[in-house]
Amino acid sequence: MSMDRTCPKTEHVIVENSADVHWAVSKVKKIAREIGFDATEQEELVVCAKELAMNMVLHAEGGILSIRVKCELMDWEIEFTAKDNGPGLRSIDEAIADGLSSRGGLGIGLGTLNRFMDSLDLLPVPEGQSGTRIRCTRKLKKRERYAVSGPLDVGVASRPCPGFNLNGDSYVVRIIDNRLMVCVIDGLGHGQFAHKAASAAQKYVEDHVHLEIEALFKGVDRSCRATRGVVMALALIDWERNSISLAGVGNIEVRYRGSNPGFSYVFKRGFLGAGVGRVSISEHVWEANDLLIMHSDGISSKWSLEDDPTISLLSAKQMALALLRNYGRDNDDATILIVKKADGADTTKR
Repeated sequence: MSMDRTCPKTEHVIVENSADVHWAVSKVKKIAREIGFDATEQEELVVCAKELAMNMVLHAEGGILSIRVKCELMDWEIEFTAKDNGPGLRSIDEAIADGLSSRGGLGIGLGTLNRFMDSLDLLPVPEGQSGTRIRCTRKLKKRERYAVSGPLDVGVASRPCPGFNLNGDSYVVRIIDNRLMVCVIDGLGHGQFAHKAASAAQKYVEDHVHLEIEALFKGVDRSCRATRGVVMALALIDWERNSISLAGVGNIEVRYRGSNPGFSYVFKRGFLGAGVGRVSISEHVWEANDLLIMHSDGISSKWSLEDDPTISLLSAKQMALALLRNYGRDNDDATILIVKKADGADTTKR
């Protein structure tokens, strides 16, 4: 890496015309390459920088794009701050649906920044000044941080509403270091529009698994602004620290059974895509033999593992298939996700 490692480091580009936009974009691409972003990530950062710069030219008669590089404990981050003196923007959330550029710009809007960047915020404008201040950041992901296995067995069963080809439910399963992230997503209704909403949420979570839970929900909420919306539940299990974090919005059901008293978790009412505000996160102890079940409302809630004690002896995948077969509703998409100890897993702390 040839870049000067002095951090933080900031470059400012005055943007008044298309030539300045090109200059800003070339700087972003050069810096992103030197930090270590791969070719695809470089192009995503270029698209975001171009959107910010072009909107300053089209809507505010110019402004300043600041490109800042930060590094803490070898975690690199690039930050864009766009400042202009235009008519201003009341809210990121109001403008997040794609198509904000209405005078011949890129036509992809702030929704693209939300998808490609880790954070996107509207900064306060100093008293006596006008215009818009937008800041967005993206961290360089460590290629080696994503593991491929762990001591937990995860099984998922999912199907669309009978009579439909597209599934309005979705899910995410990722292992990051010594943590398992699982997520169940249900697009409102069923059919193609529910599928579009669930797919938008799924893609955001998959592309931003390194974010904190609250930031993930905020990003999904923004990503689904141009859709009918989703309900979503997420669990983050750290098997070395024996902890599980739960968060959700809407009627995804979560059941936990283990050495501690079991429970069914009830999440905040509402749906993502409509501005849900702060999401509460529940912390619990996770032991090696605990069991977690998450499912959409396409699975009836009127069942109990005690109805058939032998079902818990099955693998997570077999359990999910059996519960979907026995309790899936015939008028909705249905998804069930199960986490349990993997057969033969060594859960001894090192």
